[in-house]
Amino acid sequence: MKQDVEQKVMSRYLDRKYHEDFLNRELLKRIISKGGLERPEDYRSVFRIPGRYEIIPKEFAEEFAFAAGFRNILVHIYEELDLDMLRKLLAENLKDFDTFAFYTAEYVAKLGE
Repeated sequence: MKQDVEQKVMSRYLDRKYHEDFLNRELLKRIISKGGLERPEDYRSVFRIPGRYEIIPKEFAEEFAFAAGFRNILVHIYEELDLDMLRKLLAENLKDFDTFAFYTAEYVAKLGE
């Protein structure tokens, strides 16, 4: 029972982080569109395309695209999550959301100069 509660709490927290990043993802889609860049084919390519065009660092874009894809697992296969994997993701990769927001904001600021 305790493990179920812990899993729900961690899952909801991570889902909230993904939801908070929704605005940044939408901003990236707008940057891609306004810049005349290739159209994203899927959820992950929204992050990979800006990396190819140096809007955000390419290596980071690839890593974050993978993490972003984890959201679908979190939302749709929630009951089957490996709790240890979820703990590791939260402990090691949560800062990537802030890094992603920083890179996006930095690019937008450059456009305004």
